[in-house]
Amino acid sequence: MTTQRDLKASNILLDGDLIPKISDFGLARIFSGNQVSEKTKELLEHNDLIVIISCSGYMSPEYAIDGKFSVKSDVFSFGVLLIELVSGKKNRGFYHPDHHHNLLGHAWLLWNENRVLELMDEYLKDSFVQLQVQRCIQVGLLCVQKLPEDRPAMSFVLFMLENEEGTLPRPKQPGFFVERSAIETNTASGQSFELGFFSPNGSSNRYLGIWYKKFPQIFVWTANRVNPITDSNGVLAISSNGNLVLLNGSKSVMWSSNSLTSVHNSVAQLLDSGNLVLRENSSNVNTETYLWQSFDYPADTLLPVMKMGWSLANGISRYLTSWKDANDPSPGDFTYKLDILGLPQVVLRKGSEKKFRTGAWNGIRFGGISSLSSSVFKCILFSITDELYSKIEFRNKSIITRLTVNESGVIQRSVLYEGSSDWTVMYTEPNNMCHDYGRCGANDHIPKVKRLVLKSVIPTVSGILILSLLTWCSISRRKSKGESNNEDIELPLFDLATVTTATRNFSDANIIGEGGFGPVYKGKLSTGQEIAVKRLSKNSGQGVNEFKNEIILISKLQHRNLVRILGCCLEGEERMLVYEYMPKKSLDYFLFGHDGGSLKWQSRFEIAMGIAKGLLYLHQDSRLRIIHRDLKASNVLLDNLLNPRISDLAIASTFGGAQIEAQTKHVIGTYGYMSPEYAIDGNFSVKSDVFSFGVILIEIVSGKRNTKYQHPDHYHSLLGHAWLLWTQGKALKLMDTCLRDTYVESQVLRFIQVGLLCVQKLPKDRPTMSSVVFMLGNEGVTLPQPMQPGFFVERSSVEADTLTGQDRCPSECATSITLPEAR
Repeated sequence: MTTQRDLKASNILLDGDLIPKISDFGLARIFSGNQVSEKTKELLEHNDLIVIISCSGYMSPEYAIDGKFSVKSDVFSFGVLLIELVSGKKNRGFYHPDHHHNLLGHAWLLWNENRVLELMDEYLKDSFVQLQVQRCIQVGLLCVQKLPEDRPAMSFVLFMLENEEGTLPRPKQPGFFVERSAIETNTASGQSFELGFFSPNGSSNRYLGIWYKKFPQIFVWTANRVNPITDSNGVLAISSNGNLVLLNGSKSVMWSSNSLTSVHNSVAQLLDSGNLVLRENSSNVNTETYLWQSFDYPADTLLPVMKMGWSLANGISRYLTSWKDANDPSPGDFTYKLDILGLPQVVLRKGSEKKFRTGAWNGIRFGGISSLSSSVFKCILFSITDELYSKIEFRNKSIITRLTVNESGVIQRSVLYEGSSDWTVMYTEPNNMCHDYGRCGANDHIPKVKRLVLKSVIPTVSGILILSLLTWCSISRRKSKGESNNEDIELPLFDLATVTTATRNFSDANIIGEGGFGPVYKGKLSTGQEIAVKRLSKNSGQGVNEFKNEIILISKLQHRNLVRILGCCLEGEERMLVYEYMPKKSLDYFLFGHDGGSLKWQSRFEIAMGIAKGLLYLHQDSRLRIIHRDLKASNVLLDNLLNPRISDLAIASTFGGAQIEAQTKHVIGTYGYMSPEYAIDGNFSVKSDVFSFGVILIEIVSGKRNTKYQHPDHYHSLLGHAWLLWTQGKALKLMDTCLRDTYVESQVLRFIQVGLLCVQKLPKDRPTMSSVVFMLGNEGVTLPQPMQPGFFVERSSVEADTLTGQDRCPSECATSITLPEAR
């Protein structure tokens, strides 16, 4: 199972027939077994820049924020593509005069206002189908929902897009639905703060900032206050000299940390304190020694442990500057700064005009304003060799608080009480006209402000989120020499001596199966690996063509539910295919043999789902559209974990382009699994395989073989018996008695119903495999009622009697029929 991790419009290539081909698997990840998600610290890299945050519009929230990715991350990206296809607009480049949402947000707004058709590209007005456009938008919104568990699987996506009759679920709010473009963020490990891109209300400008994770509209720091990004392609990266740089879409530097120390292994960290720091990534360096930190360059907010004052060593003056207005973070008129001319005090200025001062430091506190003394915090002035600064220390270390200077020149201390979702204002200054600088006389009384006792606040979890430099790996690709033949065989070659030794000189004791192709041997290589060797019989007239067909097809296919070919042997007259050995044999051995009772319901459920997914891959998702034409229980092999693998593509057919069906005069298949149109007229299509799968589904539920089935009350096949029970409302009687202690009733009934839908007489009435996968895996969906199956005729008593005997069907059950030409 592979996650693409970089699905976007520019990675979709189109051939001459406009058939899309997904490209660029440079960031793809492979999952094995039942693994469904993974977390990564690596992000994206561009030339000599290590990209920490970007404004890409295709990343899912969980991947962009926490580095977690799964198949649902790709589903999110596909949803973005779907909305872009309908609208003809880029998600990340979208702008609307009435709001500042991205394209997904705009689609969500229109959806809630029942105006989704307004999203459609105006160029489609003369060619669109309204129901299809609305369905694409709804499916797109389902794919981009915030939580991965709310997004549909791709099998469900296919089903919803292909079936216009079904009712779709209502989507929930998309990820990143905020009135700003925080398209990607990074979060401090303590979950207190986030770093990302935002656009204030009423602004199309884009800024890099830090905000409270729980309060995304409260921004505590902004990097590019003077130089906003005016396009949608902002990138925060680490440059080759180790500096943080903020680039716009044209790769112009809009902001830089401008550290004077150049290093080549720097890392950026967002600390739980809200401090963005840059440091050297070395075990020999003190982790608290920073090359640069955002706390040295405050905006309008002072957080706990931040310093306000001067660093004589590097000439840095740390002070607050208000926003220009509520929607513009550029530097405003007001500054709040430690004044060291005379006795130190903190002064609020509008330009050069003093508006408020704290009073001089008296050794204990700033003496002018009583609100600055409290039982829960204290002001401290530090004067050391190369620094003079003040900061607030809280006696309760768990307190969550901030001090801001707003655009009106109001200083405000806010606190967050434990369990509260709202901030409380602890004090504001100036809060009295006498607090205005020079307004009142020296002897005027300054009223005391009532002190508030602060409650404890849950402490944040310590730790940091480390964003390390990534190594850029250049993958060289071999260029093909000349045109490749469609029938080129790209498989490892085994020499005859190796295969002969592995099979003990093709001992009869090693034969584990046989078909029209020839015998199949179990073998063991010198490495200890067990193999299955399919040997072309020398007296098989049709075997040569089957061999050629299977080796061409199987070499181009790769899926977890297809048997894996290891190589081939082409030496002298010998023609052999070497496969991985399946120790659990085939499905028919478990269903109809002596071990049938050991196959519990959950195992049968997973086997059926695996077969369905493998068949869907052949029909729709492989490089070639393939019709198996001989799908049956004995051609489904099981590995050690009972994972099913479809095998034997010897008589499979490939379709190209828009071809959907074909006809043959030479019908090859197995009685009981062939569809009516194939057995009678030689017509085959994907719906022929669907019929065969339906038979297998009924066999899995019942534990009985379709062709060997006998009932004392009638002479129908197993399919006919299932249909009779269904119409009588007694479908559960079809279930294998061995499942009584393990079955799930709703699942069993669903399997029977889907099986009957698959074996309906007319191909057009049968579902596609994408619909089958969806119906089997989603219990909440209402299924259509099946119609009468194909071959629903009673056999004669003589025919039925010939079917008595052993349950296991020998390989001679395979049927080859040559249809006469019309005269």
